Amino acid sequence: MRNIASASTSHTVRLFQWRTLHERHLMNISIIGTGHVATTLAASWSKAGHAITLGSRDPQSKAGQFEYPVASLADAVAASDVIVNATPGGQSVEIFTSIGADTFAGKTVIDVANAASPASTSSTPTRASARCCRMPCPPPRSSKPSTPPP
Repeated sequence: MRNIASASTSHTVRLFQWRTLHERHLMNISIIGTGHVATTLAASWSKAGHAITLGSRDPQSKAGQFEYPVASLADAVAASDVIVNATPGGQSVEIFTSIGADTFAGKTVIDVANAASPASTSSTPTRASARCCRMPCPPPRSSKPSTPPP
């Protein structure tokens, strides 16, 4: 009986230590952007227990649309130690410049924006914009089965 009780206590102590360690590593994460990428990341990190704040150029217009608080860009950056850039690539430099470099002092920035040149952000539709992403797609497969060479 003593071994069973000892094993149970040992398991409880390890579980408590894991929970305490896990709770210490929860982060305040600010995600700059309110689009699909931002909300997908917010949902996953929130589910893992992290505190999420979304940053928007116009937080009043976004109020009540999300289950996460929405703050101005500068307030979102100031509120967290981890900042995620989830803005359109062509607008990222302008957005981050408007926030100011001093605001990012001591912060970890994760950039998940797609880099885009000014030509690729134009409103003229291209073949790439009609696809799911801007990566080159392989040629379509032929409908007839391929036959191995003799």
